[in-house]
Order: sequence, then C-alpha cells, then structure tokens
Amino acid sequence: MLLQDLISSWWSSNWADSLKREEKHMVQKIQKIFGHTADKYSMVLFTHGDQLEGTSMEEFLEESSDLQELVARCNGQYHVFNNKLKERIHFTDFIAEL
Repeated sequence: MLLQDLISSWWSSNWADSLKREEKHMVQKIQKIFGHTADKYSMVLFTHGDQLEGTSMEEFLEESSDLQELVARCNGQYHVFNNKLKERIHFTDFIAEL
C-alpha cells in the first residue's frame, strides 16, 4: 500500500450527530501518525445524503462547528453520498474528484 493511500483518509459522519468522540479520536490518531499535513490529503466523506431532505450541505454544515472545522482542515474538500441511489453515478463522480 502506498503512503499516499494511507495518508488519504476517509471519514464518515452520521447526519444526526456532530463528530463523536471516537471520530475525533480517529482524526487525532491520523494526525499523530502522519502529522498535520495529512489534512492536505484528506477529504470528508458524508454518507446518507438522502437524509438531508431539502437541506443544502452548506446549511447542514452551518449547524455544526465541529464539522465546519473538520471540512476546513481538509481544504474544504468533502463529498456527499446518497445511500438510496441504486446507480453508481454518484460513486463515479466521487472517484473523479480524487
């Protein structure tokens, strides 16, 4: 496995919660292992985008300072998956972002 693959970290968060203690701990572990430069190579991955139900991602992020901080540390890079879509188009779009 390439070091770049290890540094490229994908976090996921449940829509209903801010960052949980375990997720914060994982971010701290990644930074301890790879340093704060790991943020430059990271993207926040949100699952269950279908649960936004008419709320924009920007509006959702405004509700959580923890999530705003995490996305900002990752150079504003995030992607939202809609778990209810049967097609793989959204996955193809995600891969294109990489």
